[in-house]
Amino acid sequence: MQKSSSHISHRSYLSVLRNKAFGLVAVMVGTMAWAGIPQPDAALYGRVTINGMPVDSSSDITIVARVDGVPKPVGAYKMGASTFAGEGYLLKLRLEVPAPGSPVRDDAARVTQVVRLNIKRGSDAEELAMNYTINAIGTLENRDLDVVLGEPVNCVPGGGTNNADFQAFLPCMGGPSVDTTPECECADVDRNNAVDLRDWAWLQASYSAK
Repeated sequence: MQKSSSHISHRSYLSVLRNKAFGLVAVMVGTMAWAGIPQPDAALYGRVTINGMPVDSSSDITIVARVDGVPKPVGAYKMGASTFAGEGYLLKLRLEVPAPGSPVRDDAARVTQVVRLNIKRGSDAEELAMNYTINAIGTLENRDLDVVLGEPVNCVPGGGTNNADFQAFLPCMGGPSVDTTPECECADVDRNNAVDLRDWAWLQASYSAK
């Protein structure tokens, strides 16, 4: 009788383990069905320029990746966030595939979708730099980004970059070690909290194009 009781107890223990395993699998499958199935990220890297002039890691510039129909960014990189990127950017794009009966999550893209690569300067609105099509998972591609600003320096209301903006810019010029004052933020094109020779070059390029 003792042997029979032990045998029954052993079978009951296995049954409990089996039920728990089935429950765990069901939870995992349910989670995957809700969130989608993650895939290896696609990644982009390169330099960022404004009107052809390079920006560096000190700039308050963020590259934001967006896809139509996906509420949140599928990737973002703030200049200077990674030492591996140096003076450029390194942007990872989150990728997933829909599980049966469920869409991907609200911050992931799918292969074949078009990603809008936007440049955001400080608290300014995002500006489109490039459209990029995701061709495969787990890729690393070089894509230099250039955002074109029609009027990069416009400190005086009532028109684009002109002589009035030129005159307003001069007292703001403090160099890379002098913090930008509120009235001179319009002259700080790359939003690095300094009005320096880089901003002067943007002013000259815009002014000479008139």
